[in-house]
Amino acid sequence: GGAPSIGSWNLNDAVHLETSELDFPWWSTQANLPRNSLVECKFAILRHGKLVWEDGPNRKIVVPDVPPGAFQVPALLFG
Repeated sequence: GGAPSIGSWNLNDAVHLETSELDFPWWSTQANLPRNSLVECKFAILRHGKLVWEDGPNRKIVVPDVPPGAFQVPALLFG
């Protein structure tokens, strides 16, 4: 994604998402996003040894002006 805390579009610095048997197909992670900002991002998945970006436009996350840890992005699905 576009913010430094989620990799600045560099896959080597990207945030890794996690899931579990109970949560699948929902994935989650934690990141400190800049307050009072619009952050664009896109999911990528390693599928059969190949990196696959999700189709469509970038996701847009509107981050309110709240203290760190006080904001959660609703659960999102790949694709």
